[in-house]
Amino acid sequence: TLAVSGLMMIIGGQSESSARFLSGMDIGLFVGVMIGSIWGVVRVFEPSVYIAPVFGGALGFVFTVIYHVLEEKFVAPSDHSLMVIATIGTCGGAFFGFFSDRFREYLEER
Repeated sequence: TLAVSGLMMIIGGQSESSARFLSGMDIGLFVGVMIGSIWGVVRVFEPSVYIAPVFGGALGFVFTVIYHVLEEKFVAPSDHSLMVIATIGTCGGAFFGFFSDRFREYLEER
């Protein structure tokens, strides 16, 4: 909804800043890059079902720490600590790593 309202402001030619549009877009871009990277690593290295979540968790940790540091430096202080953000990123990365491996196995069997 935030991205749609920002897009409508840009299309409508209103003079309001596009900061609202960009603030909704940055998290989507981040999540897309993280999921795509995990999928790429799982497809290239073909790890076992026990190692794929480790790869995903490591990538999720790295991406969320980098995102948090950049947000703190360039945007505004975060509402959560680095430990909370890193934990969420690690768990999400492990989740996507596991399901990326399952999806890769499914595609190979077809």
